[in-house]
Amino acid sequence: LKSLKQIPNSFLSTGGLTIYTNLDIYAQNALEESINNYYDENSPELAGIMINPNNGNIIALTGGKNYKQSQFNRAIDSKRSIGSTIKPFLYYSALENGFTPSTTFTSEKTTFTFSDGELYSPTNYGDKYPDKSISMVSAIAFSDNIFAVKTHLFLGENALVDIANKVGIKEKLEHD
Repeated sequence: LKSLKQIPNSFLSTGGLTIYTNLDIYAQNALEESINNYYDENSPELAGIMINPNNGNIIALTGGKNYKQSQFNRAIDSKRSIGSTIKPFLYYSALENGFTPSTTFTSEKTTFTFSDGELYSPTNYGDKYPDKSISMVSAIAFSDNIFAVKTHLFLGENALVDIANKVGIKEKLEHD
C-alpha cells in the first residue's frame, strides 16, 4: 500500500477513486510481524486471516510467508478438506449431549470400524499420541483426531450433521 505522501497531490485534490476497505493496517502489520518473528524459511507455509468479531469483516489477511518465493495465496485460493474446521461443531454437539470440558477419552493410535464396515485410522499431527486419557479441552487445544472420532462415534454418526444443519450449514454432509 502506498502512503498518502506517495500519492500525487493532484490526484488527491481532483477527485479520483474512493476506495472503501475493511483493511486495518495495524492488524495487517501485526499479522505480518507475527509471521516474520515466529516463522523462518524452513517452517511450513501458512495462511492467516483476522476477522472483526463484531461484524465479520476481514481486517487482515496473508496468503503465505513470502510473496517473492510463492505468489499462491493459501488464504483464499487453497482448497482444503473440511478437516479440523468441523471440530468446533462436533464439540458443541457433545456439550449439548452431556459432555463437559473435562470429559475424557484415551488418545492412542486406533483403527475404527464404522457402521458400514469401513475402516479408518486417523493420525494426529506429527503422528504423536498422548497414549493416555485426555480431556475435551486438551483435545481441542491439540486438535486430537482420535478424541474427535471417538466423540463422533459416541454421539452417533448423525449428530454432527444434525448440529451443522442446526447452525445453518446448508451443504450436504456425509455422516463420516
